[in-house]
Amino acid sequence: MGETRFTALDSWRGIAACMVALMHLSAYSHIEQLGLVRNAYLFVDFFFVLSGFVIASTYQERIAGGFSVGRFMLLRLGRLYPLHIAVLAAFWAYDFPSADRAGTALSHLLLVHSLGEVQPTLWNVPSWSISTELFAYLAFALAVWATRGKIERFLAVTLVALPIVIYVINGDMSATHRVGLLRCLYGFAAGATAWHVFRRFRDRLPSSTAAEAWTVAAVLVFVMGFGRDPLSIAAPAVFAATVLVFARQGGAVSRVLVRRPFLFLGTVSYSIYMTHYFIARRSVEFVAFAKGQGISLFDSLGADRWAGDMALVVYLVVVIAVSAATYRFIEAPCREWVRRVAQRGPRSARAPA
Repeated sequence: MGETRFTALDSWRGIAACMVALMHLSAYSHIEQLGLVRNAYLFVDFFFVLSGFVIASTYQERIAGGFSVGRFMLLRLGRLYPLHIAVLAAFWAYDFPSADRAGTALSHLLLVHSLGEVQPTLWNVPSWSISTELFAYLAFALAVWATRGKIERFLAVTLVALPIVIYVINGDMSATHRVGLLRCLYGFAAGATAWHVFRRFRDRLPSSTAAEAWTVAAVLVFVMGFGRDPLSIAAPAVFAATVLVFARQGGAVSRVLVRRPFLFLGTVSYSIYMTHYFIARRSVEFVAFAKGQGISLFDSLGADRWAGDMALVVYLVVVIAVSAATYRFIEAPCREWVRRVAQRGPRSARAPA
C-alpha cells in the first residue's frame, strides 16, 4: 500500500496537544473544571497510539525490506531531540542545574529521564513521554527486523501483558516513570495493531458521519468519566478505535478536521506539547511577580471563573504562537537537516519523504 497522509488524525493530534496544554495551567475557571481538561493526561496515550499507527504504516515494510534500523532511529531522533534540547535549555536559563542535580540533568540530556523507578526533579514535565517514545521506536524497529515484518504475535503478547502489569503496579493509566515506558509500549503496540487492522479491512471500517460523531462522543465520555479510574487502562483501545474510524476520513467531522486551522494545529502539535509547560510556568510566575509589585491582575490566574477562562484562552493563544515559531525555526529545519544526513547512502535504503 502506498503512503497515505492521515490529515484528520493530524488535526486530532493538534487538538489533543491543546487539551494537555490547558491541563497544565491551573486557573480558577470554568474550563479548568471540565473533566475533559482535568483528565487530559489521557491524550498522551492518543499520541502513543497515533505514533504506533503512523510509524507502522510508514516504516514496517521498509525495515522488513532492509531499511537500516540505525537510519530509522536517526530520523526519529531528528524529529524529537532538537526541540527537546531547545526547550530544556530555556528551562535551564531560569533554573540551571546545580551540582547535586548533575545526574538528573544528564538523564534529561540523554532522554532517559523517564526510565527510573523514582521520578527525578523535572524541568519540562511533558518530555517524559518523549523519552519513552524513543525507546518504543527502537523496540518496534528491532521487532520488525528480527521477525522480518511478522510482528503480529509480538503485538498480541504486548497488548495482553502490559495492561495487566500496569494495573497491578499503578492501578490506572496515570503512570509516568515507574511504568511510563510500559504505558508507551502498550499504546504504541495498540497503534501498530490498528495499522494492521486498517491495512487488511480498510474498506469495511465505518467511515460515516454518524460513526465519527459516535466516536467523538465515546472519547469525550471516556476521558471525562474514567480519567482517574482503573478503566483508564482501556485508553489505548479507545484511541485505537478512534484512529481506525478517522483514518478513513469519510465523514463530516473529518471534513471539518482537514480545514486549515485544524491542520495548522496538527502541524505544530509537537511544538505545542513541548513548549507549553515552560509558558505555563512563566505565566504563574508573572502573576506572582505582578502581585508582589502591587499590580492587581488575577488571584491565582482568575479573580473569578470568567477571568480565569480569559486567562486560559490568552495562554493557549500564546502557546500556539510560540509553537508556530519553534516549529518554523527549530523543529522543521532540524528535521530536514537530519533527513538529508539520513539520505546519504544506497538509494534503496534512503529515508522516506
